[in-house]
Amino acid sequence: QQQQQQQRLPDQERHKVKSSLPRYEGPCIDDPVEYRTLEHLESHAPPVAGSPTRIIDDGNCSPRYMRITTHHIPQTKEVKNNSHLPIAAVLQPFARKGRGEEEIPLVDMGPIGILRCSRCRGYMNNYSLFIDGGKKMLCCLCGTSTDVPAEYVCSSDNKGTRRDKYERPELSKGSIDFVATKEYCLREPFPPIHYFIIDVSEFAIVSGLFELTLLSVKESISELLDAVDGDESKLFVGFMTYDMTVHFYNIESGKSQAEIFIVSDLDEPFSPLATGAYASYADSKEIIENLIDSFPQLLGLDLNAIKEQNAQNPQNAQSRIKAGTASSVTAAISFAEAAIKDRGGFIYAFQSLIASRGIGKLKFREDTKLYNTEDEKKLLTPEDSFYTQFCNTLLGSQISIYLFVATNSYVDLSTIGTLAYQTGGECYYYYPFRFVSHQNQLLSDVRHVMRRNRVFDALMRIRLSNGLSAKEYYGRFSPNSLDDFDLPGLHSERTFGVELSLDSKLVPVHPSFQHAYFQAAILYTTLKGERRIRVHTLAVPYAQDIRTAFEFSNIEATMSYIFKKSYKIVLEESFSKVREFLMKTCVDLLANYRIHCEKDMDVGSLVLPETLKLFPLYVLSMTKHAMLKSGGVVRADERISCLWRAASCSFANTTFYIHPRCMRVDNLISEQKGEKNSQGQIVLPPLLNLSHESLTGESALLFEDGYSIVLWLGNSVSRMFLEQICGVTSFGDVQRFELAPENKQDPYSLNGRFYKIYHEICRQRFRKDMNVEIIKQGNQQQELRIFDMLVVDKASQTKSYLEFLHQLQRVIIQQINDQ
Repeated sequence: QQQQQQQRLPDQERHKVKSSLPRYEGPCIDDPVEYRTLEHLESHAPPVAGSPTRIIDDGNCSPRYMRITTHHIPQTKEVKNNSHLPIAAVLQPFARKGRGEEEIPLVDMGPIGILRCSRCRGYMNNYSLFIDGGKKMLCCLCGTSTDVPAEYVCSSDNKGTRRDKYERPELSKGSIDFVATKEYCLREPFPPIHYFIIDVSEFAIVSGLFELTLLSVKESISELLDAVDGDESKLFVGFMTYDMTVHFYNIESGKSQAEIFIVSDLDEPFSPLATGAYASYADSKEIIENLIDSFPQLLGLDLNAIKEQNAQNPQNAQSRIKAGTASSVTAAISFAEAAIKDRGGFIYAFQSLIASRGIGKLKFREDTKLYNTEDEKKLLTPEDSFYTQFCNTLLGSQISIYLFVATNSYVDLSTIGTLAYQTGGECYYYYPFRFVSHQNQLLSDVRHVMRRNRVFDALMRIRLSNGLSAKEYYGRFSPNSLDDFDLPGLHSERTFGVELSLDSKLVPVHPSFQHAYFQAAILYTTLKGERRIRVHTLAVPYAQDIRTAFEFSNIEATMSYIFKKSYKIVLEESFSKVREFLMKTCVDLLANYRIHCEKDMDVGSLVLPETLKLFPLYVLSMTKHAMLKSGGVVRADERISCLWRAASCSFANTTFYIHPRCMRVDNLISEQKGEKNSQGQIVLPPLLNLSHESLTGESALLFEDGYSIVLWLGNSVSRMFLEQICGVTSFGDVQRFELAPENKQDPYSLNGRFYKIYHEICRQRFRKDMNVEIIKQGNQQQELRIFDMLVVDKASQTKSYLEFLHQLQRVIIQQINDQ
């Protein structure tokens, strides 16, 4: 009845109802300027991920690196079970620091070694107590006392605090990097090898992917040099090309030019080069640079002539692209592994066609009849057992795979993408690939991969307080044992989840320990070849009642956990089971909040906890996203690509990936946006509802999901906007991927303000640039991308936000009545 009444409301009243619904409005202007991780532990919930708040590590792990679904953890099973809150820890161990924040301190303990608990092997930290005159260390995780080396002993007070505590970062910070001693090095540490595998198939050449790959490789070399501070002796690279055969290149120093070796037997991977498959940039700089420039000539290609032919006869070009050729991409990766397995590192493979030749060849198994059925999950699981075995080989060799898949056809991403998924790499998917459409996006993604913080040859272990145990691990990794996790590669945006089990009442192991403690330790090697151990230690207060647990709930950690668990359910069960899980989680959580925290409220109203008021919106958004939505056709390759991205989203991108930001950018001058505030931060326009009502003909809207930007233009947008932002004078002349250059001479012009907003978004995403796609009102095919983002509205087989809240309300009331 309520829903029918809402439908009968006048448009103006219905708009008021819609605008009053809970929605994300951006970081609050009242957010604190600073958040001190220990001082504010009891009184303040961690700031929203992506907020401008400066985080100061004064003894507890920063929420940039670790978050708990509730930062006051239920102390008893009764509180946990009655709240129905998911209890999980989510880690982003190599996240980038925020603006104005300090780097994690690096400590070299020298011959003394790193002090660890003799029982649980936890690392010393800010919460460690020193007793018996400083001669013993008391572990905050298990309560065991451990002898302190004589060289490290320092007097302590009656509270167990060492006199020199605040002079030692390892005893006063929540996060620390230790220089690894020899006992942590199974082999001599050295910089990783960066191996590039280039697709030279007919499709890659005619479509422009080959040319784009060469540009990417050049930019990669430049970015990788920056990552090692310009030390060319620390950068090792190698190259391979492939089509139906595999081509090695000997770039050993002392040669006048690179030598090419062609391998046509692709069933037994090996390296035909005893030396020279990779080389130091310092030793072979000239050979490497000449090789990248001469790839077309070595392969007998005239790229300019190919462009002219494509322009003169586009139909012939499209037919050649459609026909394509066979591809040996998996064989090429296998041969590359054989070439660099003695050192390990990163393999960057560019792919355009399904692997159809040599070892690991795949069959075309896309069956559109399975879409939107319970059997669709068959298309999302690896088909060939070879890939599982090969992943184990890559793990043993400490090699991480990055795939850049630019294609117009099915490539069985669920299978070949496993190589990236299981080795800590990443898979970028461009479909349907068009040079004009994707050149900026692919180049931007490659730059981002090379520029962000990365490590390799890593091993991670998570330790928990007594009474807590790990029930399930989520994320993209392969377990080495029940406790250790092999991570051949790891970057700054990668997250992992740990679902926690409360085995017993959480009781301090010592009167001085008043919290639950979490410690994540990652042994890793930097891009410069330095072996280190990163340790994050987080203390979380106890919640003795349900209301406190809800008050300190964290939406980013909760949604990150939900993403990861949903991915697991999809592969092990079905899409319908995922949707049931999402609905049940939402209902149970809100119903129990109502029962235990707001029982005096009117029974007919829907009550949402302040910290989780957006949870229903995000759950609905998940069901409308390509990773889970039903109805229409979401190709298997696209579906698995979205699921992988969601399963490893950074904290800052977690909610935006399913619920993009939308802001109006044609009125920046009149609204005084794109200027700096008193704190020196660029002021972004207010966020709009993701509804058709926001799409007005005179406006220009910017949509951003953490990975890409879409600029939607209404058909009556102002001429000034067209001239200053699009570089044209009429709506009909707007090009889909062309913006006017930035006007740095007039920062307060519409152009200047627009670009300041653009650069601020890039900064928030830790990217130098992001691709901008322009979509014009009235282009029905292109606007489908926009319509998929309008999660507030009703869509095919899915409810509107208002309808979904009404459904929740009915189910919750029924559940309360049943109790």
